[in-house]
Amino acid sequence: MKEDLIMRYFDGMDDAAQRMLRQIHKEIGKQDVGVTGSQYMVLKKLHENGNMTVSKVADDLGVSLSAVTALIDRLCKVDLASRRRDDKDRRLVRLEITPTGKEKVKICDDSRRRVLGKYFSKLTEDDLTRLIEINEKFVQILKEEEQE
Repeated sequence: MKEDLIMRYFDGMDDAAQRMLRQIHKEIGKQDVGVTGSQYMVLKKLHENGNMTVSKVADDLGVSLSAVTALIDRLCKVDLASRRRDDKDRRLVRLEITPTGKEKVKICDDSRRRVLGKYFSKLTEDDLTRLIEINEKFVQILKEEEQE
């Protein structure tokens, strides 16, 4: 019985996530931002964390070093991110988001908030509170698992 509930929830979340992503991509497309979803994720990581190494970005996003390197190459080519040598260890290359990259992140974040706000505002405060509580509990389970 519990397995059936888990699968029902998983299928529902998968469906909701796919639909939400399509709506977010459609909204971002209206803004003509010029970045892919993957590039946005890298830029967001750099925006949140300041300068990072390529391997740290890859690790945080759970992707291969070669995949993130190709993304970074494209971001640097269009001046959304930049590379620089670490001051203390010249072997390390640090990535930074550029002012233009920050503008792109803001546009994408604003689009995301608009879409999420549109749909989540249709839920009651009680429903939202329950969603938040369940999400926080689930995130805590994941964090505990990561530490093992």
